[in-house]
Amino acid sequence: MTRSVLNQPVVAYAVADCVAAGAHEIAVVTAPGETGRQVRHYFSEDHDLRAFFAHRGWHDKYTSVADLHTQAEFTFIEQPRDDRYGTALPAILAAEFIANDDFLLIAGDDLLLRGVGRW
Repeated sequence: MTRSVLNQPVVAYAVADCVAAGAHEIAVVTAPGETGRQVRHYFSEDHDLRAFFAHRGWHDKYTSVADLHTQAEFTFIEQPRDDRYGTALPAILAAEFIANDDFLLIAGDDLLLRGVGRW
């Protein structure tokens, strides 16, 4: 199960910060199984939902989620179920995606917020 704050998964806040900072390509290392599927689904275009709203004439209701998948180019990497774990594992799994580029590693299990003008 993914964790959410104010009806958004915590990872959405990290992605929003990355996009605001100018990131165009984002790799998300997900848990295997249903949790990973939920994350992939959240950041992918939902053709069924679009068709459902269009069929009912609710085009405006889809706009709130329509651009999530266009914020950046997403790559999803599933973390295998094995004995490996630790903070560095997502970077190791994303090594091919990272190649020789600069990268920023953000853990999706911590949510840090600050007030305006405060550190």
